[in-house]
Amino acid sequence: MGEQENRRILERLFGGDGIVALSAEEEYAARAEDFVMDMPQSGERIMGRDAMRKMQEAYPAPPSIRVRRIIGDGDLFVMEAVSDYGGDIYHVSNIVEFRDGRIIRETRYYAAPFPAPEWRSRWVGTAPGLVDSLICEDLGPPGRMSSCRKLSRPSSVVMWSRSPAGVTRRSRR
Repeated sequence: MGEQENRRILERLFGGDGIVALSAEEEYAARAEDFVMDMPQSGERIMGRDAMRKMQEAYPAPPSIRVRRIIGDGDLFVMEAVSDYGGDIYHVSNIVEFRDGRIIRETRYYAAPFPAPEWRSRWVGTAPGLVDSLICEDLGPPGRMSSCRKLSRPSSVVMWSRSPAGVTRRSRR
């Protein structure tokens, strides 16, 4: 199997049209028996496609996923996506490795959105499609956002932050 077939497998599984319709059965067939998936942020490792399938079948509320892009060459690809877990938004980078036309390894990184610091605002703009309409609540120490949710109005980004002066609100269009 070659690069084009590997890309087709990913597009079929993870939505070449941008929307993911996950299927534990299709993913199972595309993975090698000795498949491994690492999630470094939680320290979890799933060993074997049988364990992955059982975990997927037991998953209480799978996210909706919008694929931003799939890039790669040969047996190594990266998928960028945005996952919505019932309003909790995460940007996902999934490194996918193939062997003999099957997925042998995935490494998934999940990042919660956070507000851009004010100090660099004069040099940067907003990247279209990267930050949808979100509200971020500062539940931790100053400058650290711990919860972001979708807004009902998708026309702006509203961010909350806590500083020594109190809670502030910033909006960006």
